[in-house]
Amino acid sequence: MSPHASTALAPRSVEVNDFALTVSLYFASSGSQSSIQLLVASLSFGILTALVTVAIIFLVRQGLRSRISVAFLFLSTLLLYSSTSIYMCALVWYRLRVSQLVLDATNGLTSTAYDASGDVASFEHVVEIQSWMMTMTTGTNVSTLLCSPILFLIPTCPPPSRS
Repeated sequence: MSPHASTALAPRSVEVNDFALTVSLYFASSGSQSSIQLLVASLSFGILTALVTVAIIFLVRQGLRSRISVAFLFLSTLLLYSSTSIYMCALVWYRLRVSQLVLDATNGLTSTAYDASGDVASFEHVVEIQSWMMTMTTGTNVSTLLCSPILFLIPTCPPPSRS
């Protein structure tokens, strides 16, 4: 046979796992929207990190021990930032879990032995945990922001003299 001779490939039938195809198509269709959401959230979180760093430096320079209101603002800033960090972790965790689910389903497209029900059940459990994480952090952020105006009612006293 010469190196330039062409051989015809015989067509073969391939069984497609319908459940794996459904999972792949469902989550792959929302991939671009999820990527944009994660991109915007990451950029916002980066800006928030810079602002929190400046706020903490400013509040530390004001003197945490000398004024109660500064200490409360410092603690509320840390609380808001930590709860927002947990929210971001939940978003990233969700995105990674969806990617893993789609990868498993894609690998199981031609396998008749692939059963996605275990993967989907695990995914639903993870989504429930992430939902609670996001709900709690959003509630923490809102309640902290609603309580912040109260901090301005705390009288500021001058630092004690060291005589």
